[in-house]
This record gives sequence, C-alpha cells and structure tokens, in this order.
Amino acid sequence: MMNLNLFNRYKINKNMIDDIIKNNNLNYDFINYFKPRNFYIYKNNLFYKYKKKYLQIIPSEDIDIVIQNIFNKNKVGRDALFEIIKDKYLGISRRNINIFIQKNKNNFM
Repeated sequence: MMNLNLFNRYKINKNMIDDIIKNNNLNYDFINYFKPRNFYIYKNNLFYKYKKKYLQIIPSEDIDIVIQNIFNKNKVGRDALFEIIKDKYLGISRRNINIFIQKNKNNFM
C-alpha cells in the first residue's frame, strides 16, 4: 500500500500545478513516484486517486487558506482537523497544521 505521508515531503507550488494542467506536463518527481495514471484534472484542480477517493493536491501557497476554511467550518482541534484534511487533500501535513495553529493561537483557545 502506498504511504501518502510521503507525498507531503514534496513542495508543490501553483506554477507546477498550472504546468501540469495546462501543458499536460507529467515530468515531475512526485508524479513519477506516485504513478501518472493516478492523477486527474477536474475543474482546473489536480487530484490523486487513492483507493476509491480523489484527493485534491494543494499547492504550498494555499495551505493556510485551506486549513483556515476547514477550521472555520468545523471548529475542531488539531488532530480532528488533520483527520478531516487527510480525507480530502494531499500536500497538507500535520506540521503545516501545527504551524498554522501557532500563528493563530487566539482562535484555538
């Protein structure tokens, strides 16, 4: 079984995702490691098919925005927030959530 935590080691930015979507350029390390046939484009977003789920790949520039949106909808703690995120997205690690919480301590108390 593929370990999706390895995916979070790759720093994926918006330019990379745009290049993949617009130019169909699959010549990136993370795509070759995780097999190109498992990547899909839907509504200008890049998804990875894992088991029967499609996980949206989040560029590094949008990590805080996605975490903030999910936190605002659910108002949960760090671990529950990570569980929600890992079921829908790739590219957001537990460490990213910890950094976000440190920057926004007043919202989590």
